[in-house]
Amino acid sequence: MKPRLIFGCFLLLISTGLAQSTIPDSVSVNDRAKLNSISDHVDSGDYNALYEAAEMPASVAVPYLEFWTGLGRTPQQHEAAVEALRNVQGYADYLRSDMSGITASGYIPSKDFEILELIGTEPAAAVVAPYLFDFNTIVAPSGDLAGDSNLAEALYTLNRMKLSYAPSPVPIGLHSDSEELIAWQKWAIAKGFVPKEWTSRVGAPAWLLGMEAWKPPTPTPQPIRTASSPLPATASSPVPTNTPPPATTPSTVETRAPWHVSSTLIAVVLVGLIIGGIFAWKKRC
Repeated sequence: MKPRLIFGCFLLLISTGLAQSTIPDSVSVNDRAKLNSISDHVDSGDYNALYEAAEMPASVAVPYLEFWTGLGRTPQQHEAAVEALRNVQGYADYLRSDMSGITASGYIPSKDFEILELIGTEPAAAVVAPYLFDFNTIVAPSGDLAGDSNLAEALYTLNRMKLSYAPSPVPIGLHSDSEELIAWQKWAIAKGFVPKEWTSRVGAPAWLLGMEAWKPPTPTPQPIRTASSPLPATASSPVPTNTPPPATTPSTVETRAPWHVSSTLIAVVLVGLIIGGIFAWKKRC
């Protein structure tokens, strides 16, 4: 068997195994057999088979179809799975219930937020909207809003949905997270996704305002210090690139030094001869 064929079979077995792992244990034998059959068709390139899964109960169809939108899928597989998700009857109620249970357990239903982002419809946005008012944090804020709360997940999910009726975007850098949050909260009330009485709850939590109020101090630029030389610095002008090396051009001091030494020596000898001549003349006298 050729290596390429072996590798293809290996990938097919992995894909089928992962698809089966997304099937809840509570699924009946008949439904499990149906999903396995759908997986076989999808692996063979029949992406329309995913629409058959959309006709199954949301508790079965949503996790199964979400698997086919993951990394490593072809654009055709991904789009077919997303479209099938949108056709699942009762997906909003299923995800709403699932998110509520996960939140009550002290965790953030990140996967459910991701699924709702993929679906991107108005009913999906309605499931996300109430979490704009969930001020509780799961992980203590550390300067990064993402992953700390349902509030942050809701804000980012709605932004990524690219809804045509979303609040007018504000250029990056000209707004804060709290201002953006308040805009989305007012939007949710106007759309009827949350009770009108929640108008009194519009605002940002204290921990978010505190994050925005804290800014790290700007470091003061330090002057650049150069190592001091033990010798006094002397000013020098730039040396032209065509200047020959010092060894090939003797300096003025170097050319005058031999003559200067010879003149001094001759003068000393002459003075000595004159003084010697004077002493000799005195002795004769």
